[in-house]
Amino acid sequence: MANKLNQTSIQNVDNAMKHIGSWVQMHNDMLDWCDELSTGKTNIDIKKGKCSWLAVTALERCNAVQREMFLTRYGSDKIEDVEQILQLYHTLGLRDIFCQDHQARLGTIAKQIDSLPYDSTPTSMFLHDYIERIYPFIVHLPEALEYCKQKMK
Repeated sequence: MANKLNQTSIQNVDNAMKHIGSWVQMHNDMLDWCDELSTGKTNIDIKKGKCSWLAVTALERCNAVQREMFLTRYGSDKIEDVEQILQLYHTLGLRDIFCQDHQARLGTIAKQIDSLPYDSTPTSMFLHDYIERIYPFIVHLPEALEYCKQKMK
């Protein structure tokens, strides 16, 4: 309607939204691990063998023995298998990695939004406002965020 829509604008906004979508999904995956009391999620992603941020990040960082254990136990609803996966997440330091990735992704999102042309639709100001508005709803992992704050000091 503003007659500003063009292929460059579509591509730029699409790239920014992909970064935002990955960031949102990363937080959703962390909810499965960190915030059982408030979400009611009980490691469902592990039990169902979902391709979560945690699973991918663990596989990127584990050694051959850890990988074998992961592949034999991930996707099982047996308590001992789930506990082994949770221990692996802890051993690999996925909370630290989450905090670093959270900050890096926010930086990438901000740069992507800032690189939008002045006349893009939606505007960079609109997307920055969008991030500010959804941030409290996406980042509501008190345990994880408190951990991030302690690591940043």
